[in-house]
Amino acid sequence: MKRHAATVLLASLASAAPAVLVETNLPTPLVEYSIMMERMQRNELERTRAEMQVERLQGEMKRLQAEKDALEAQRGAMQREVTNLQAKVEAQTAPPFRPGGLLVALVETRLTKPATPARTAPALAVVTFLQKAEKPARIEVEWGGVRYEADPADFAAEDDLLVRLEKRVKFAEAQLRMVSDNPDPAETDRIARYEAQIDRAKNTLQQVRKALHAFRAAPVAPARPAASATPPAPPAPAQRP
Repeated sequence: MKRHAATVLLASLASAAPAVLVETNLPTPLVEYSIMMERMQRNELERTRAEMQVERLQGEMKRLQAEKDALEAQRGAMQREVTNLQAKVEAQTAPPFRPGGLLVALVETRLTKPATPARTAPALAVVTFLQKAEKPARIEVEWGGVRYEADPADFAAEDDLLVRLEKRVKFAEAQLRMVSDNPDPAETDRIARYEAQIDRAKNTLQQVRKALHAFRAAPVAPARPAASATPPAPPAPAQRP
């Protein structure tokens, strides 16, 4: 009796097992929906992560650009300071004016002479240095054959001025060669400044040489006859016959 009941139970379980396996292997709509929502959620999280990373990179780029702009401004300030210090050193070590040497007016300057109205010499006017004046911070120069007093700060010696302008051109050209082949906007502005500086220096150098050439090519004014120390004798009176 017991053996018969066990046989019936095993038969019923064997017949029911295939139906259970078939039902668990087929995904239900709820499972498919859950899988799809999980995938969408994962994609959304990955997209959010990518957006956050892009924002961080953009912030880092802005910070680096700000640092670069600050360094460029600091570099420009330091370069101006070096240029000013260089000019001061060169001014202190510049050779003194030599008697008979040519001076070039750097700006429009006043020339004075005792008991006569002052004259104004234009920039790039060429004068001849004579000597230091008796007054402090004044020199005596000759312009147009007339002796005047002038401010030495308004003039530069011929050789010294030419050397300074040539150095300025070479310095700007060397700075221009240091710029990269693919310049960014800041470097493009710096290139434009260097090119303008080169053009100004070359133009000034050309004008200075032209003024010196014109001064040397000008005919020398004939010397005035010296006044006689004794007045001429009056004509003798005519004798009557």
